[in-house]
Amino acid sequence: MSFLHRLLDYDPVAYAYMYVLFVGAFHALLVGAAAVMLIPRLVLGGWRKYLRTLRRFLLFNALLLAFGILGNSLWMTFVYGHRYISQDTVVDFFPFIPFGQWALNVEWGGKTGSLLNGASLWELRGLWALVAGMVWTATVLVYRGITQGSLLVRLRRIVMFEELTESP
Repeated sequence: MSFLHRLLDYDPVAYAYMYVLFVGAFHALLVGAAAVMLIPRLVLGGWRKYLRTLRRFLLFNALLLAFGILGNSLWMTFVYGHRYISQDTVVDFFPFIPFGQWALNVEWGGKTGSLLNGASLWELRGLWALVAGMVWTATVLVYRGITQGSLLVRLRRIVMFEELTESP
């Protein structure tokens, strides 16, 4: 299967949908748990501080989910099917759970996954670390840019062509 055909295939859309469904549910549970665990902040600091903290946690999780979708797409396009196969591909890339034997040992109809083309678990863990590092880095950088206001100001300037029309 050619590289272009693999990118244009519908599989990446299905993988992204499954990622949003399952990993998104996990992030929703995290935000729900945070809402409960932050109740002391509500009592001590009031609604404003409580909601600000909860919104920031929600924003971070939403960004991690969005960049995780991209990471999962990279993983499924460039690693799955080339370096290993598994019987259950609901979600093979989690940015917070390192790749391991768990992805290969899933039984589906009596079959399990396997390594391909001389790949090793350590190679796959290294690839996972690379993709997960990109996901976490992008999440943190965009989160900081949004919360510090610099990213939104820059985007507004770009969209409004303000940097192009400013005189020196």
